[in-house]
Amino acid sequence: MRRPAVPLALGVLSLAILALPPAASGARQPVRALVLRDATSPVLRELRAQLGANLQVKRATSRRLRQSRRYRLLIVDGDTLSPAELAGRRRAINRYMNRRGWVLALDVRRGHFARALDRLTRLSVRPAIGGRAARVFLFRHALVGRVPATVTLRAPRLNPLGSEQLPPSGREKALTDNTARIAGLVRARLLRPRAGLPPAPSVHLTSGGDGIPAEALHKLWLHTEAGSLVPKPAYFTASTPPPLGVTPPTPGSQTVTWTMNHQFDAYLDNSPSHPDGNFQVVTYNLDGQLAPKKSSEKFQYMDDQFRVGAGYLNLERAWWTGLVDVSVTPDAATDAKLTWQGNAPATPNEETTYTSGQEFEVGISATEEGPALSASYTVNNETEHTVPDWGVVSDTSGNDLVWEFSARNACDVRPTSPPAACAGSNLLPVRPNELSLGNLSVATSGRWRTKEPLEFGNGTLNFTLDTPVTLADTVCPYYGILECDQRWGIWVDRLKSGPPTVNFTFDASDVVPVGLKPLTLSPNPANGASNQPVTGTITLERPAPVETNVKVFSDDPNATLPLPVQGAPGVTQDSVTIPEGESSATFRINTNNNDLPKGATDTADITAFYTEPTIVQLRVKG
Repeated sequence: MRRPAVPLALGVLSLAILALPPAASGARQPVRALVLRDATSPVLRELRAQLGANLQVKRATSRRLRQSRRYRLLIVDGDTLSPAELAGRRRAINRYMNRRGWVLALDVRRGHFARALDRLTRLSVRPAIGGRAARVFLFRHALVGRVPATVTLRAPRLNPLGSEQLPPSGREKALTDNTARIAGLVRARLLRPRAGLPPAPSVHLTSGGDGIPAEALHKLWLHTEAGSLVPKPAYFTASTPPPLGVTPPTPGSQTVTWTMNHQFDAYLDNSPSHPDGNFQVVTYNLDGQLAPKKSSEKFQYMDDQFRVGAGYLNLERAWWTGLVDVSVTPDAATDAKLTWQGNAPATPNEETTYTSGQEFEVGISATEEGPALSASYTVNNETEHTVPDWGVVSDTSGNDLVWEFSARNACDVRPTSPPAACAGSNLLPVRPNELSLGNLSVATSGRWRTKEPLEFGNGTLNFTLDTPVTLADTVCPYYGILECDQRWGIWVDRLKSGPPTVNFTFDASDVVPVGLKPLTLSPNPANGASNQPVTGTITLERPAPVETNVKVFSDDPNATLPLPVQGAPGVTQDSVTIPEGESSATFRINTNNNDLPKGATDTADITAFYTEPTIVQLRVKG
């Protein structure tokens, strides 16, 4: 891969990761939305209920789409737009996305992803097993600081897994509650752009950096999986009739919820300090939240007293969070492209506190005629987490990242732990720790480098993301007068719930700069006597994988661009944005400050720069 060139020093590159541009909050600035044709999803109805008059939805017309900076949300419904029809709108949707708007895709199927959504997002999220439908798929392109990002949220279903076991009224309530939760996640992202995103890493420029575009260095993909599950009936709930002499209390009803935030980053690293050449650094971060029940619900059995003969005992504790597994596994083709560099937590068996995130250095070299210039910067996203009465084991091997988070005190339900460890002094099931009963967060991170620079056509990376949550039911099935029967002891039932396993695919070559074709100017020569404007056209060698900002310079006061270059009299500049997915953009050169005598000519060098320059001469006639 050719090392990119760099222009004259034009300012120091800023790589600080900042918040997304501010958005409206509250009812003072309404959320204006456009809908393609029509949408009837219950998520949209719930979103209207949550936002009230603050959500203003209009039918999308050509004129409104051209004015899309006024609209924060574009809604498409797979029930009213076929995959072919959605594919036909792809160009218009992409133009809308390039203005930083959100797209809410409702009730979409495999064909919608294959023909439109995967291309719009430049990534693919696929269930490892089963169909590829999603009731909600929210996405946007964004700049996090100056770094391009693709942000997505997927809810594969609205009715919780396992809700079919409930009576009709229970199923309806579970559907209504989960729809409200998913709509709330959408609402949070519309009103607060940072909602659901992990903490931004600290990025520190250590040397160089003049004129190197940030998007040539770094891109990130942020994906959220949201879902819920209704656990199966607990042991005594499922016993019909109850065991002789036992009167179970009325069981509660639980809904397990999870929100898993996955983040992949790709950095270009072609620093001359690496003797083995150029490559990309690829990092992964997980920020997951889960709970065994909603705050308004009651565990099926937890502190409930079972009547046993003339007394009362706590015979069962169900369902509480016992295990959370995390694995990030590259497929065979991806595995062959990567070399593992590190993961956190890295300890084989750490309890109470652990660290996720890493610190590493990335460098980029850029050359032009004359000496080489380079930049280097450090990235640090380390954070410390506290998990009282829990522990984490790292089983990472090769390029596979693997962790197991598990409850330890007062009950450890790992298969290697004896069930008797979950018994109290009277041999009855001990009450789990508070972290197992409430909201639990897990965080992990990993880092690889590519074995060679991944360029266009060879940059695809595919990982299987699996983050199952195991719920536990600890029960005393046989009892004596005041204690559990020692001959049988405690039974442990483990229920593995979602999220479902997904395959996540993106293109790490997006951070490799795209070259420029020769710059064109029209007209050339220009009639300066009549202040004739000139249109310049910048064309990339292929469509921009990310929003690309090209610097343009003029060295002549008779052909001016909008902004002066400090410290360079007579030199002016402009910044031309080529949106993601587009190949070209235009800019204007003014000749209205022309003081040439009649019949005289002047020649200006017009330079477009994006990691390497392309120069064309413009003749201006007096």
